[in-house]
Amino acid sequence: MTMYQAVGISGVLLLVMLCVIAQAEEIHTTKLFIMTVGPWVFDWTDSKNGHSSSQFSYRPSLLNAPDLPSWMYYTYSERHNRGFVYGAPPPHQKDLQIEVIGLNKKNYEARRRIIKMNVVEKTEPALFEVHLKVDKLNVEDMLDADRYNRLLDVFRRFLWPESQPDLYITFLASAVQLGARLPLNPFEGEGIVMHIGSRAPFSKVLEDLQLEVLPLRSKGQTNCPDFKHTSVERFFKQHNFSLDWCAFQLVNVTSPSQKDKKPLDIPARFNPLELSNKQTISVTKQELPTRHYLSELAFTLVIPLLCLALLVTLLTFILCLQQDTVKRNDDTPQSQLVQYEAVQRASNTLRSLSTQRDGEDSSPRVSMERSGLRPNPPPYSGIHHSARDDFFDDDDAKTWYC
Repeated sequence: MTMYQAVGISGVLLLVMLCVIAQAEEIHTTKLFIMTVGPWVFDWTDSKNGHSSSQFSYRPSLLNAPDLPSWMYYTYSERHNRGFVYGAPPPHQKDLQIEVIGLNKKNYEARRRIIKMNVVEKTEPALFEVHLKVDKLNVEDMLDADRYNRLLDVFRRFLWPESQPDLYITFLASAVQLGARLPLNPFEGEGIVMHIGSRAPFSKVLEDLQLEVLPLRSKGQTNCPDFKHTSVERFFKQHNFSLDWCAFQLVNVTSPSQKDKKPLDIPARFNPLELSNKQTISVTKQELPTRHYLSELAFTLVIPLLCLALLVTLLTFILCLQQDTVKRNDDTPQSQLVQYEAVQRASNTLRSLSTQRDGEDSSPRVSMERSGLRPNPPPYSGIHHSARDDFFDDDDAKTWYC
């Protein structure tokens, strides 16, 4: 391999790392921020060297960390050919730095930018929140300022007029990231979960709406986009928003500093679409509860042993009863058995003779055959009798021969 070939191959796989600290971004706690990542962040322009926006990819992460914070998300929009970093920092969040790696997929040139984020504590955080789930939309759709402002205007104008001065989004995430299923139609949006908050108390319209959808939550429904149409459905349909009313919930944020949220007049139950603020708690091994297996062991052994003992008792009773019967037959005297056999034999003989006699009397053919074997008696010619006497004489003769 020549030197020029080596230089050509190394030029294709060249990795150029340019580290530039961009201008700091200012974000507020409990309020959604959206940062767009595109070629301009790395000084790549669409017209320079014939670059196309689709040939770049981006990977943001916390500086000196493999991933973003738990409250921050990243998505790439194929439609806009750019990435979006978004999230709502929790209260008392410190400043942080985000590292973004950009890769040119044509020549494998990589560039690095570090974006510093100054987190400002919000002076008047929201005390009341409305939790929503919007179906048939992706996160990139709601990152459009015009679209989410139209959704907020529905609350400002019709449902929650008291929140008009300070209504803002406190949380936004994909429903799939929070445990929901992908839609059956691959061309349909995944759905988004968002929270909007204000310091103004809930209006009468929102409270009535909460009571209206309460039966859906009490029945344990987790996803019902077409199951229920509420009285305020028309306000959202005008702006092409399809809400999942099973996920609709009003929440009182009693402690904004700790984000302790309590549902309004709704019994606590598991909802996979709700965001829980997980606090890391260090627990020692001694404090962990110990599980005792004595009850499980007793339940596993005692019941089969009781069934076995019952079965053995039943079989023993059956065998002993059969043995008593055999012994009773063995204890019978031999003379009684002989006498019984003699009586039985005599009974059988009489029964057979009776059967034969009945058969002979009832068979005219046998009688005719036997009568044919006897010779007729000779006539008595010297003695004359009347017809009546002859009749009796014949009978007497027959009786005599018998």
